[in-house]
Amino acid sequence: MPVQPLEIYQVDYPFRNSADPRPAVILEPELNGRVAIALISGQIDLFNPMLHFHIPKDDPDFHATGLTKPSYVAGDEIFEISTTKLLFKRGVFTGDLAVRFKRWI
Repeated sequence: MPVQPLEIYQVDYPFRNSADPRPAVILEPELNGRVAIALISGQIDLFNPMLHFHIPKDDPDFHATGLTKPSYVAGDEIFEISTTKLLFKRGVFTGDLAVRFKRWI
């Protein structure tokens, strides 16, 4: 099944000072084996409401994301990566969380 917008994948892609695999949200449908992503961080102390989309753990739709702790989508950097960098699907934005994310992006 093709990769779809709002799905959250664990990706093999560096983020700032970390080369560890991390979650990312798919922004656009797959095209020619590539996807646009925004990386997700659990370093909530670095959250900036001017640049980031907050994913609170107490949100009713949090469980569907597959994330394990409060996080944020880093909107200050969008990347286009090969689908070979997608390690596995973690979850998806659903419900009101998906609506808010679409408005934000």
